[in-house]
Amino acid sequence: MTNETPTFADKVSGLHQCMFTTITPEGSLVSRPMGVQKVEGDAVYFLTDGQHDKTREIQNDAEVNLAFVESSLWVSASGRAVILHDEALKDELWNAFADGFFPDGKEDPNVVVVKVTVSSAEYWEQANKLSSLLQIVKGAVTDSPADPGESGKLSI
Repeated sequence: MTNETPTFADKVSGLHQCMFTTITPEGSLVSRPMGVQKVEGDAVYFLTDGQHDKTREIQNDAEVNLAFVESSLWVSASGRAVILHDEALKDELWNAFADGFFPDGKEDPNVVVVKVTVSSAEYWEQANKLSSLLQIVKGAVTDSPADPGESGKLSI
């Protein structure tokens, strides 16, 4: 068994959605689901409408959080977001999923790229849902804490 710390990119590559949290000018946290277009090292890329509240929130306070969930894996990542008006990058990231959200296509001038550079990330992972349920039942029956599975910080 290896003691290498898993990387953020290894854990979230292949996950296509996350909850994207921004901070409003009043200081409230707002989360919404976002489609992940690409994960590359410490960077996560999204396409969005540049007129949406989230773009103004990012311009006001670039600190964001991304929460990924799939089956028995949870990843929480904090970082800084930036709005990019990069036509070549938008073209590279464009796919059929984007077509469904932007009916005017990639030529729509309101479509922008959001790049999040992740600075820290943690994960929680269990073998499967049945194993998790058995651990909870075992904890309740034996008065010993349930084993939450594997968790830790991810290397960026």
